[in-house]
Amino acid sequence: MWDLYLKGNDGVAIKTTYENLLCSIKDLRYKIFSGKVQYIDFQKEMISHSVYDTLFYKRKSYQHENELRLVIVASRIHAWKLQKLFEIQGISANQWQKRMDILEKRSYDFSHEHGNLLTCNLHQLINEIYVSPRSAQSCVDEVKALAKKHGLAYKKVTQSDLYRDYIY
Repeated sequence: MWDLYLKGNDGVAIKTTYENLLCSIKDLRYKIFSGKVQYIDFQKEMISHSVYDTLFYKRKSYQHENELRLVIVASRIHAWKLQKLFEIQGISANQWQKRMDILEKRSYDFSHEHGNLLTCNLHQLINEIYVSPRSAQSCVDEVKALAKKHGLAYKKVTQSDLYRDYIY
């Protein structure tokens, strides 16, 4: 994958878990759907039970990616989650709908020219950080310095040894 998706020598890959990925996203303006991508032949297998199924389809030629996909939908406030949060925060029930309406309205505002950027809890998201096997030591050092700067010094930063020759 380093060769497929990295344009130069320097790059990083983040190791996480499915649970950590979902739990790291705290933005309550959106509802998040997740699923394993289905790699299909669009000429023969394009059968769907719902419109959401099609969001998890990809051409069979990409099957090597073994991808998990998140679909984040604006204005689909997760009312039950919000109500539980409001209860914990001590917000009175007569304020819930007003707050949900505000969040829903904000969910339509794009934060970036290509869509929305979502914040996530990096401490929750990141298990380990891998640096490209072709990166120079200075890049590895820079990634470690960035991790430290953002309070992630305790996370393991490792240079991938994918291209290292081993003597058997």
